[in-house]
Amino acid sequence: MSIKKTGIRALAAFFLITATAHTAPAGISAHSPDAGRTVRVGILSKPLRLLREGEIAPIVLIFPEGTRLEDESGRGSAAVRKASPVPSSGGWSLATDAGVFEGRFSLVMDTPGADRSFEVRVGNERRRYPLPLAIRSGAGDLELIITESLSRYALDAARAEYGPVPAHAEEALYALALLIEARFDGRGRAHNGYDACDLAHCVVYRGLTGAAGDKPEWSVDPRSLPCGAHFHAACGGRTLGERVFGRAGASCAGVRDRLVETGTALCGAEAWTARIGDAELASILSARNAPARSGLSIRIDDHTRRVSLRSGGELLAFPAEDFRLRVNRRKGWNFLKSNDYRVETVSEEGESVFVFTGIGNGHGAGLCQRGAVELARRGFSRYEILAHYYPGVRFGPTVEKADGTPPGVSYVL
Repeated sequence: MSIKKTGIRALAAFFLITATAHTAPAGISAHSPDAGRTVRVGILSKPLRLLREGEIAPIVLIFPEGTRLEDESGRGSAAVRKASPVPSSGGWSLATDAGVFEGRFSLVMDTPGADRSFEVRVGNERRRYPLPLAIRSGAGDLELIITESLSRYALDAARAEYGPVPAHAEEALYALALLIEARFDGRGRAHNGYDACDLAHCVVYRGLTGAAGDKPEWSVDPRSLPCGAHFHAACGGRTLGERVFGRAGASCAGVRDRLVETGTALCGAEAWTARIGDAELASILSARNAPARSGLSIRIDDHTRRVSLRSGGELLAFPAEDFRLRVNRRKGWNFLKSNDYRVETVSEEGESVFVFTGIGNGHGAGLCQRGAVELARRGFSRYEILAHYYPGVRFGPTVEKADGTPPGVSYVL
Protein backbone atom coordinates (compact mmCIF):
# COMPACT_ATOMS: atom_id res chain seq x y z
CA MET A 1 0.00 0.00 0.00
CA SER A 2 1.51 3.34 -1.02
CA ILE A 3 1.13 6.20 1.44
CA LYS A 4 -0.12 9.46 -0.10
CA LYS A 5 -0.35 12.72 1.82
CA THR A 6 -1.24 16.32 0.96
CA GLY A 7 1.34 17.93 3.22
CA ILE A 8 3.73 17.39 6.04
CA ARG A 9 1.04 17.62 8.69
CA ALA A 10 -1.19 14.97 7.16
CA LEU A 11 -1.51 11.76 9.13
CA ALA A 12 -0.01 8.61 7.61
CA ALA A 13 -1.84 5.31 7.24
CA PHE A 14 0.91 3.69 9.23
CA PHE A 15 3.09 5.28 11.89
CA LEU A 16 6.75 4.58 12.47
CA ILE A 17 8.07 4.67 16.00
CA THR A 18 11.48 5.49 17.39
CA ALA A 19 13.06 4.90 20.74
CA THR A 20 12.70 8.59 21.59
CA ALA A 21 9.38 10.42 21.91
CA HIS A 22 8.25 13.89 20.84
CA THR A 23 10.65 14.22 17.92
CA ALA A 24 9.70 16.60 15.13
CA PRO A 25 8.59 15.29 11.73
CA ALA A 26 10.85 15.60 8.75
CA GLY A 27 10.58 19.03 7.18
CA ILE A 28 11.66 21.42 4.49
CA SER A 29 15.03 23.15 4.56
CA ALA A 30 16.51 26.13 2.83
CA HIS A 31 19.48 23.89 1.96
CA SER A 32 19.75 23.63 -1.82
CA PRO A 33 22.78 21.69 -3.06
CA ASP A 34 24.50 22.43 -6.32
CA ALA A 35 22.76 20.19 -8.86
CA GLY A 36 25.96 19.99 -10.94
CA ARG A 37 28.29 18.99 -8.13
CA THR A 38 30.91 16.34 -8.84
CA VAL A 39 32.89 14.02 -6.62
CA ARG A 40 36.41 12.60 -7.02
CA VAL A 41 36.75 8.94 -6.05
CA GLY A 42 39.84 6.79 -5.66
CA ILE A 43 39.15 3.47 -7.39
CA LEU A 44 40.55 -0.07 -7.55
CA SER A 45 42.08 0.21 -4.08
CA LYS A 46 41.81 -3.49 -3.26
CA PRO A 47 42.72 -4.84 -6.75
CA LEU A 48 45.87 -2.69 -6.77
CA ARG A 49 46.87 -4.06 -3.36
CA LEU A 50 46.24 -7.64 -4.49
CA LEU A 51 48.19 -7.01 -7.71
CA ARG A 52 51.20 -5.81 -5.72
CA GLU A 53 50.92 -8.90 -3.50
CA GLY A 54 50.85 -11.16 -6.56
CA GLU A 55 47.37 -12.46 -5.77
CA ILE A 56 45.62 -11.51 -9.03
CA ALA A 57 46.30 -11.32 -12.76
CA PRO A 58 47.24 -7.99 -14.36
CA ILE A 59 44.69 -5.18 -14.33
CA VAL A 60 43.86 -3.87 -17.80
CA LEU A 61 42.18 -0.53 -18.57
CA ILE A 62 40.44 -0.26 -21.95
CA PHE A 63 39.55 3.25 -23.18
CA PRO A 64 37.11 4.24 -25.94
CA GLU A 65 38.33 5.46 -29.30
CA GLY A 66 39.34 9.10 -29.17
CA THR A 67 40.70 9.03 -25.63
CA ARG A 68 43.71 11.27 -25.06
CA LEU A 69 46.37 10.89 -22.39
CA GLU A 70 47.54 14.23 -21.01
CA ASP A 71 50.82 14.35 -19.11
CA GLU A 72 50.27 17.01 -16.44
CA SER A 73 54.02 17.63 -16.22
CA GLY A 74 53.72 19.37 -19.59
CA ARG A 75 55.31 16.68 -21.69
CA GLY A 76 52.42 16.59 -24.14
CA SER A 77 49.54 14.28 -24.97
CA ALA A 78 48.90 11.16 -26.99
CA ALA A 79 46.10 8.88 -28.08
CA VAL A 80 45.60 5.94 -25.72
CA ARG A 81 43.37 2.87 -25.83
CA LYS A 82 44.96 0.54 -23.28
CA ALA A 83 46.91 0.77 -20.02
CA SER A 84 48.08 -1.58 -17.26
CA PRO A 85 49.56 -0.70 -13.86
CA VAL A 86 52.74 -2.68 -13.11
CA PRO A 87 54.15 -2.94 -9.56
CA SER A 88 57.90 -2.80 -9.06
CA SER A 89 60.31 -2.81 -6.14
CA GLY A 90 60.54 0.97 -6.26
CA GLY A 91 56.87 1.75 -6.76
CA TRP A 92 54.72 1.54 -9.88
CA SER A 93 54.90 2.02 -13.60
CA LEU A 94 52.10 2.33 -16.15
CA ALA A 95 52.39 0.46 -19.43
CA THR A 96 50.26 2.02 -22.18
CA ASP A 97 50.08 1.86 -25.96
CA ALA A 98 51.42 5.43 -25.84
CA GLY A 99 54.53 4.41 -23.90
CA VAL A 100 55.66 3.41 -20.41
CA PHE A 101 55.53 5.86 -17.51
CA GLU A 102 57.79 5.27 -14.50
CA GLY A 103 58.73 6.99 -11.25
CA ARG A 104 56.66 10.05 -10.45
CA PHE A 105 53.98 10.89 -12.99
CA SER A 106 50.56 12.51 -13.15
CA LEU A 107 48.31 11.69 -16.09
CA VAL A 108 44.72 12.39 -17.14
CA MET A 109 42.74 10.27 -19.61
CA ASP A 110 39.61 11.76 -21.18
CA THR A 111 37.68 11.88 -24.44
CA PRO A 112 35.38 14.39 -26.12
CA GLY A 113 33.37 11.51 -27.52
CA ALA A 114 29.88 10.42 -26.53
CA ASP A 115 31.15 7.35 -24.66
CA ARG A 116 32.80 8.90 -21.61
CA SER A 117 33.53 5.65 -19.76
CA PHE A 118 36.25 3.03 -19.76
CA GLU A 119 36.41 -0.67 -18.95
CA VAL A 120 38.50 -2.30 -16.26
CA ARG A 121 39.38 -5.97 -16.53
CA VAL A 122 40.46 -7.76 -13.38
CA GLY A 123 40.70 -11.46 -14.18
CA ASN A 124 37.22 -12.51 -15.31
CA GLU A 125 35.58 -9.45 -13.75
CA ARG A 126 34.55 -6.50 -15.88
CA ARG A 127 33.73 -3.05 -14.53
CA ARG A 128 32.98 0.31 -16.14
CA TYR A 129 34.02 3.66 -14.72
CA PRO A 130 33.40 7.22 -15.89
CA LEU A 131 35.97 9.45 -17.51
CA PRO A 132 38.02 11.53 -16.85
CA LEU A 133 40.53 9.30 -15.08
CA ALA A 134 43.54 10.74 -13.26
CA ILE A 135 46.51 8.46 -12.51
CA ARG A 136 49.12 9.62 -10.02
CA SER A 137 52.31 7.85 -9.00
CA GLY A 138 54.70 8.97 -6.30
CA ALA A 139 56.29 7.91 -3.01
CA GLY A 140 55.70 4.24 -3.89
CA ASP A 141 51.93 4.63 -4.29
CA LEU A 142 49.65 4.55 -7.31
CA GLU A 143 46.28 6.34 -7.28
CA LEU A 144 43.52 6.07 -9.86
CA ILE A 145 40.89 8.79 -9.42
CA ILE A 146 37.66 9.23 -11.39
CA THR A 147 35.35 12.24 -11.43
CA GLU A 148 31.59 11.66 -11.42
CA SER A 149 28.42 13.63 -10.70
CA LEU A 150 27.61 13.32 -7.01
CA SER A 151 24.08 12.00 -7.54
CA ARG A 152 25.23 9.32 -10.01
CA TYR A 153 28.10 8.27 -7.76
CA ALA A 154 25.77 8.00 -4.76
CA LEU A 155 23.33 5.78 -6.66
CA ASP A 156 26.07 3.48 -7.97
CA ALA A 157 27.61 3.28 -4.49
CA ALA A 158 24.20 2.38 -3.04
CA ARG A 159 23.89 -0.40 -5.62
CA ALA A 160 27.33 -1.70 -4.65
CA GLU A 161 26.44 -1.61 -0.94
CA TYR A 162 23.08 -3.33 -1.41
CA GLY A 163 23.67 -5.76 -4.24
CA PRO A 164 20.54 -6.86 -6.12
CA VAL A 165 17.39 -5.15 -4.81
CA PRO A 166 13.90 -6.37 -5.81
CA ALA A 167 12.08 -3.96 -8.12
CA HIS A 168 9.34 -3.39 -5.54
CA ALA A 169 11.95 -2.25 -2.99
CA GLU A 170 13.90 0.28 -5.07
CA GLU A 171 12.87 3.14 -2.77
CA ALA A 172 15.26 1.65 -0.20
CA LEU A 173 18.06 1.91 -2.75
CA TYR A 174 17.22 5.55 -3.47
CA ALA A 175 17.01 6.30 0.26
CA LEU A 176 20.54 4.97 0.73
CA ALA A 177 21.74 6.98 -2.28
CA LEU A 178 20.35 10.18 -0.74
CA LEU A 179 22.10 9.34 2.52
CA ILE A 180 25.43 8.70 0.78
CA GLU A 181 25.07 11.99 -1.10
CA ALA A 182 24.54 13.78 2.22
CA ARG A 183 28.00 12.69 3.36
CA PHE A 184 29.52 15.21 0.96
CA ASP A 185 28.40 18.38 2.69
CA GLY A 186 31.07 20.78 1.50
CA ARG A 187 33.73 19.97 4.09
CA GLY A 188 37.34 19.41 3.09
CA ARG A 189 38.26 16.32 1.12
CA ALA A 190 38.72 13.16 3.15
CA HIS A 191 41.75 12.06 1.13
CA ASN A 192 44.68 13.79 -0.51
CA GLY A 193 43.12 15.34 -3.58
CA TYR A 194 39.94 13.28 -3.71
CA ASP A 195 36.73 12.90 -1.75
CA ALA A 196 36.31 9.17 -1.13
CA CYS A 197 37.91 5.80 -1.71
CA ASP A 198 36.02 2.71 -2.86
CA LEU A 199 36.50 0.60 0.28
CA ALA A 200 34.00 -0.22 3.02
CA HIS A 201 35.38 2.34 5.50
CA CYS A 202 34.34 5.02 2.97
CA VAL A 203 31.56 3.61 0.76
CA VAL A 204 31.87 0.55 -1.47
CA TYR A 205 31.98 1.67 -5.11
CA ARG A 206 32.44 -0.55 -8.18
CA GLY A 207 31.85 1.92 -10.95
CA LEU A 208 28.87 2.30 -13.27
CA THR A 209 26.51 -0.49 -12.27
CA GLY A 210 23.19 0.52 -13.83
CA ALA A 211 21.14 3.30 -15.35
CA ALA A 212 21.64 6.84 -14.08
CA GLY A 213 18.16 6.92 -12.52
CA ASP A 214 15.88 9.90 -12.09
CA LYS A 215 17.25 13.03 -10.48
CA PRO A 216 15.45 13.31 -7.11
CA GLU A 217 13.55 16.53 -6.47
CA TRP A 218 14.72 16.60 -2.86
CA SER A 219 18.00 15.91 -1.11
CA VAL A 220 18.91 15.47 2.53
CA ASP A 221 20.09 18.58 4.32
CA PRO A 222 23.26 17.27 6.02
CA ARG A 223 22.85 19.89 8.73
CA SER A 224 19.82 17.93 9.94
CA LEU A 225 22.05 14.88 10.57
CA PRO A 226 24.13 16.11 13.51
CA CYS A 227 25.61 12.68 14.17
CA GLY A 228 26.46 11.80 10.58
CA ALA A 229 24.97 9.85 7.66
CA HIS A 230 25.55 6.24 8.72
CA PHE A 231 24.06 2.95 7.54
CA HIS A 232 24.52 -0.76 8.21
CA ALA A 233 23.31 -4.12 6.92
CA ALA A 234 20.82 -5.30 9.59
CA CYS A 235 19.82 -3.97 13.00
CA GLY A 236 17.87 -6.99 14.27
CA GLY A 237 14.97 -4.90 15.57
CA ARG A 238 16.49 -1.66 16.85
CA THR A 239 19.20 0.71 15.74
CA LEU A 240 21.73 1.83 18.33
CA GLY A 241 22.46 5.33 17.16
CA GLU A 242 25.83 7.00 16.81
CA ARG A 243 26.54 6.32 20.50
CA VAL A 244 28.33 3.19 19.23
CA PHE A 245 31.06 5.57 18.00
CA GLY A 246 31.29 7.30 21.35
CA ARG A 247 28.57 9.91 20.87
CA ALA A 248 25.92 9.27 23.51
CA GLY A 249 23.87 12.47 23.26
CA ALA A 250 20.08 12.34 23.02
CA SER A 251 20.22 13.50 19.39
CA CYS A 252 22.28 10.44 18.48
CA ALA A 253 19.90 7.78 19.83
CA GLY A 254 18.61 4.90 17.74
CA VAL A 255 15.07 3.86 16.78
CA ARG A 256 12.87 0.82 17.26
CA ASP A 257 12.62 -0.77 13.84
CA ARG A 258 8.95 -1.69 13.66
CA LEU A 259 5.52 -0.48 12.55
CA VAL A 260 3.34 0.61 15.43
CA GLU A 261 -0.08 -0.19 14.01
CA THR A 262 0.67 -3.84 13.33
CA GLY A 263 3.67 -4.37 15.59
CA THR A 264 5.49 -5.67 12.52
CA ALA A 265 9.25 -5.97 12.88
CA LEU A 266 11.00 -4.47 9.87
CA CYS A 267 14.32 -6.19 10.44
CA GLY A 268 13.99 -9.62 12.00
CA ALA A 269 16.52 -10.70 14.59
CA GLU A 270 19.67 -12.17 13.06
CA ALA A 271 21.20 -14.00 16.01
CA TRP A 272 24.90 -14.75 16.33
CA THR A 273 27.29 -16.05 18.98
CA ALA A 274 31.03 -15.60 19.48
CA ARG A 275 33.38 -16.96 22.15
CA ILE A 276 36.82 -15.74 23.23
CA GLY A 277 39.00 -16.53 26.24
CA ASP A 278 39.99 -13.76 28.62
CA ALA A 279 43.71 -14.31 28.01
CA GLU A 280 43.27 -14.04 24.22
CA LEU A 281 41.14 -10.91 24.56
CA ALA A 282 43.73 -9.37 26.88
CA SER A 283 46.42 -10.19 24.33
CA ILE A 284 44.43 -8.54 21.52
CA LEU A 285 43.83 -5.38 23.50
CA SER A 286 47.24 -5.13 25.17
CA ALA A 287 48.72 -3.52 22.07
CA ARG A 288 46.20 -0.73 22.62
CA ASN A 289 47.20 -0.17 26.27
CA ALA A 290 44.34 -2.24 27.64
CA PRO A 291 44.88 -4.40 30.74
CA ALA A 292 47.39 -6.93 29.46
CA ARG A 293 47.03 -9.83 31.86
CA SER A 294 44.33 -12.44 32.20
CA GLY A 295 41.60 -12.19 34.82
CA LEU A 296 39.55 -9.71 32.82
CA SER A 297 35.94 -8.89 33.52
CA ILE A 298 33.79 -7.23 30.89
CA ARG A 299 30.47 -5.43 30.73
CA ILE A 300 28.61 -3.30 28.18
CA ASP A 301 26.39 -0.38 29.12
CA ASP A 302 23.17 -0.64 27.12
CA HIS A 303 22.55 3.09 27.29
CA THR A 304 25.94 4.44 26.23
CA ARG A 305 27.07 1.32 24.33
CA ARG A 306 30.47 1.50 25.96
CA VAL A 307 32.42 -1.67 26.71
CA SER A 308 34.28 -1.65 30.03
CA LEU A 309 37.11 -4.03 30.87
CA ARG A 310 38.55 -4.42 34.33
CA SER A 311 41.62 -6.33 35.40
CA GLY A 312 42.62 -5.93 39.00
CA GLY A 313 42.63 -2.20 39.64
CA GLU A 314 42.84 -1.27 35.95
CA LEU A 315 39.76 -0.10 34.08
CA LEU A 316 39.46 0.79 30.43
CA ALA A 317 36.34 1.69 28.40
CA PHE A 318 35.79 1.66 24.64
CA PRO A 319 32.95 2.85 22.45
CA ALA A 320 31.28 -0.32 21.20
CA GLU A 321 32.37 0.06 17.57
CA ASP A 322 35.97 0.78 18.57
CA PHE A 323 36.02 -2.39 20.67
CA ARG A 324 34.42 -4.45 17.88
CA LEU A 325 36.92 -3.31 15.26
CA ARG A 326 39.92 -3.95 17.51
CA VAL A 327 38.77 -7.50 18.18
CA ASN A 328 37.71 -8.21 14.59
CA ARG A 329 41.04 -7.09 13.14
CA ARG A 330 42.54 -10.14 14.85
CA LYS A 331 39.63 -12.57 14.89
CA GLY A 332 38.07 -11.85 11.49
CA TRP A 333 35.62 -9.20 10.37
CA ASN A 334 32.57 -11.36 11.08
CA PHE A 335 33.60 -12.45 14.58
CA LEU A 336 31.61 -9.80 16.46
CA LYS A 337 28.92 -9.23 13.85
CA SER A 338 27.29 -6.24 15.52
CA ASN A 339 27.33 -4.00 18.59
CA ASP A 340 23.99 -5.22 19.95
CA TYR A 341 24.87 -8.09 22.27
CA ARG A 342 25.10 -9.30 25.83
CA VAL A 343 28.16 -10.91 27.38
CA GLU A 344 28.32 -13.85 29.74
CA THR A 345 31.40 -15.32 31.40
CA VAL A 346 31.72 -19.09 31.60
CA SER A 347 34.52 -21.33 32.84
CA GLU A 348 36.06 -23.80 30.40
CA GLU A 349 39.02 -25.95 31.43
CA GLY A 350 40.02 -23.48 34.10
CA GLU A 351 39.86 -20.45 31.84
CA SER A 352 37.28 -17.70 31.78
CA VAL A 353 35.57 -17.47 28.39
CA PHE A 354 33.45 -14.55 27.26
CA VAL A 355 30.35 -15.58 25.31
CA PHE A 356 28.87 -12.82 23.16
CA THR A 357 25.26 -13.37 22.07
CA GLY A 358 23.91 -10.73 19.73
CA ILE A 359 21.62 -9.73 16.91
CA GLY A 360 22.12 -7.76 13.73
CA ASN A 361 24.98 -7.19 11.32
CA GLY A 362 27.11 -4.06 11.24
CA HIS A 363 27.73 -1.16 13.60
CA GLY A 364 24.02 -0.50 14.17
CA ALA A 365 23.97 3.28 13.57
CA GLY A 366 21.68 5.09 11.17
CA LEU A 367 19.77 3.45 8.35
CA CYS A 368 19.17 -0.29 8.55
CA GLN A 369 19.40 -1.61 5.00
CA ARG A 370 17.25 -4.67 5.63
CA GLY A 371 14.59 -2.65 7.43
CA ALA A 372 14.61 -0.06 4.65
CA VAL A 373 13.88 -2.77 2.09
CA GLU A 374 10.91 -3.92 4.15
CA LEU A 375 9.59 -0.36 4.40
CA ALA A 376 9.95 0.06 0.64
CA ARG A 377 8.15 -3.22 0.05
CA ARG A 378 5.23 -1.89 2.10
CA GLY A 379 4.95 1.24 0.00
CA PHE A 380 6.94 3.78 2.00
CA SER A 381 8.89 6.36 0.01
CA ARG A 382 12.62 7.06 0.18
CA TYR A 383 11.84 10.18 2.23
CA GLU A 384 9.69 8.27 4.72
CA ILE A 385 12.42 5.66 5.07
CA LEU A 386 14.96 8.34 5.94
CA ALA A 387 12.50 10.03 8.31
CA HIS A 388 12.11 6.76 10.19
CA TYR A 389 15.82 6.19 10.76
CA TYR A 390 16.66 9.89 11.16
CA PRO A 391 13.91 11.62 13.17
CA GLY A 392 13.97 15.33 12.42
CA VAL A 393 15.67 14.97 9.04
CA ARG A 394 15.06 17.87 6.67
CA PHE A 395 15.05 17.95 2.90
CA GLY A 396 16.05 20.69 0.48
CA PRO A 397 14.86 21.02 -3.13
CA THR A 398 17.31 20.06 -5.86
CA VAL A 399 15.19 21.72 -8.54
CA GLU A 400 12.84 24.69 -8.52
CA LYS A 401 9.39 23.68 -7.36
CA ALA A 402 6.24 25.64 -8.08
CA ASP A 403 4.66 25.29 -4.64
CA GLY A 404 7.67 24.55 -2.44
CA THR A 405 5.81 21.63 -0.86
CA PRO A 406 8.23 19.26 0.89
CA PRO A 407 7.99 15.52 0.29
CA GLY A 408 5.12 13.90 2.17
CA VAL A 409 6.45 11.89 5.08
CA SER A 410 5.03 10.04 8.03
CA TYR A 411 5.26 11.43 11.51
CA VAL A 412 7.81 9.69 13.68
CA LEU A 413 6.74 9.60 17.32
